[in-house]
Amino acid sequence: MPLPATWAELKMPNFLGGRPENTENFSDEYIVGINVQVLFLAGFGLIGVPRRTQDGLMIEIENKEQHEDKIKELKKWLSRKEQPRWHPDRINLRTGRDGLIDEAISKKTAVVAMRSAGQALLQCIEESA
Repeated sequence: MPLPATWAELKMPNFLGGRPENTENFSDEYIVGINVQVLFLAGFGLIGVPRRTQDGLMIEIENKEQHEDKIKELKKWLSRKEQPRWHPDRINLRTGRDGLIDEAISKKTAVVAMRSAGQALLQCIEESA
């Protein structure tokens, strides 16, 4: 898996395979979010397939029943590591200078896309449980 991926690579609808149909209607941030979710799943040995729904795209985990332990581990990791990592209060402190806070950092497109992807995947896991 080519990591770390560039923003340009994450914007490609087929970054991690399985290009869904009619992706031209989705924003770059939306496509990045889907690719990040697939990337998170792959990190835990799971396969995520983007499926088109009425509301947009949804990640479907292949063979969920066989990988309940990995899904629980991923859920724990998303809750304890990724959500705090991308929380606006924490991101704003990443200026590289002690005591300096920059609230604009947490509003950057990449940060918002990463935070949203983690939250969406966590919600997807909780709904399928």
